[in-house]
Amino acid sequence: MDNILILGGGIAGLYTAYKLIGKGVPGEKITIVSEEWPPYSRHRLISCLRARNADGLIIGVTDYLLDRNVRFLRKHRAVEVRVDERSVRVVDQLGSSKTISYDKLVLALGGKPFIPPINGLDKTNVSTYHSINDYWRLVGLPRGSRIAIIGGGVIGCSLAGLLRLKGYKVSLIEIKDRLIPGLLVEDLAKHVEEYLRGIGVKIYTATRVEEVLGTSRAEALRTDHGIIRVDHIVLSTGIRPNTELLRNTNIPMQRGAIIIDDHGRVQGYRDMYALGDCALSKDYVSGKTLYRPLGFIAGEYTEIIASNIVGEEKEFLGVIPRIYEEIGEISIRTIGLAPIEAERLGYRFKVNIREDDGGVEAELWSNDKIIGWQQVSLGYPHTRNKAYMYYEMIRGGKNK
Repeated sequence: MDNILILGGGIAGLYTAYKLIGKGVPGEKITIVSEEWPPYSRHRLISCLRARNADGLIIGVTDYLLDRNVRFLRKHRAVEVRVDERSVRVVDQLGSSKTISYDKLVLALGGKPFIPPINGLDKTNVSTYHSINDYWRLVGLPRGSRIAIIGGGVIGCSLAGLLRLKGYKVSLIEIKDRLIPGLLVEDLAKHVEEYLRGIGVKIYTATRVEEVLGTSRAEALRTDHGIIRVDHIVLSTGIRPNTELLRNTNIPMQRGAIIIDDHGRVQGYRDMYALGDCALSKDYVSGKTLYRPLGFIAGEYTEIIASNIVGEEKEFLGVIPRIYEEIGEISIRTIGLAPIEAERLGYRFKVNIREDDGGVEAELWSNDKIIGWQQVSLGYPHTRNKAYMYYEMIRGGKNK
């Protein structure tokens, strides 16, 4: 039986191994290179901060894999992929290297935070929110600390609402003229902004950060609208594919994201697969591939990739994106295409907006078919049912 090498010990890598074992692959035939140990889920970082408890970060399937003799290279990282030789060079924490051969390779390299070109971001009290170390840094800040969040997307807004309700003084800076510009329609984004302002978050839209002021520690941000005093800075400026080690290969990429086919295979490579935040994914509505660093997408690809590795030859029909996020006491639910995605894909669409269930919602229609739905509301149990209804409508190509 083939030797399967998985690069990446996050959700994508571990659950691919889990699916492979479920299809009869012996654990001894699977090797996982995991830079962090124990493996944890980055997508649970906000919920753990909300609970101030990191126990929920650990990926529970790890013990299952260990019990079935899956080989883990703990605290190792891949530094070179030798495609022609079917091998990967890895190094441990001490710098010792070894070469691992494979018959089939799964690239589950994940993503990394985008760091904007701002002078002074090397200060000791500047962080992202992408790792367990970032979690401990925020948890350790005294209540009342002045926290500036650069980036007003979903994660930035979620952090702002959460930290403000826990007693921190929060400033949220967004370079665009409104919050969550890459996801929500304008009316819903205004609803989020009104809520955050109402609980005391200072919001600076259409504001560019020019420099971080201070010596070893950040003391203030200089923006094109003035000075913002800080005790800590969090960068929430998006995710990019973590694919630097592939740059000297011929593996096809689009803006750093690995190009895959409908079987999860890397384009042009029969025995190489990719999934998660390092790869493109197929959109169900349009049938086109997009870069969407959303945790659940990796989960949907694990079954397809495991099936194709063992020879079942399954085709992936595409993902209907689903975002469920809490921002303080309100919830955001989106299903299907976001307006900015629909525009980039060339759709001509209209948006129907109405107030409902203690909030506001929007439907996106194109050629009399629904392609997206969004809602911002207080609470979320009833919203989950509505989100599922719209998911089924989009999947079924519901007409008016």
